[in-house]
Amino acid sequence: MAPAAQANGNGTCNKLSGSVSGNTTISNCAQLTKATKKSYKSLSGVSTGLLGGGSLTWSNSGATVTFGSPVVTQPATDACPGKAGTTTEFIASAMITAVSDTATGNDPAHVGDTFSATICETNKSGKLKLLPGTKVGI
Repeated sequence: MAPAAQANGNGTCNKLSGSVSGNTTISNCAQLTKATKKSYKSLSGVSTGLLGGGSLTWSNSGATVTFGSPVVTQPATDACPGKAGTTTEFIASAMITAVSDTATGNDPAHVGDTFSATICETNKSGKLKLLPGTKVGI
């Protein structure tokens, strides 16, 4: 199994879901305090826009986190669950280049932090999910 994604930011998120041709959503973020969970419940954005760098938006607050172009690698051994050849594992990491909620300081992401995730893509449907046992680093 691939190692859990590591980042130099404030914490981790336990869930990533979406599809290559739709949106990606990241949620269940551990670094949030009780006071900020409502404003920063989940991050979502268009998956194809993220492939070349793009933004994710926090639900409820509307604050955005912008990423540079990601570095995407594939491990030599695919640890994604399922029948061999039906999924593809890849590791994506990107530098956070902008955060719109800098005034309050509540946004868990900060410029210069690294976003990283180990993702499983279902080859036939293009569905995306986090490799079991790993977390999204942000």
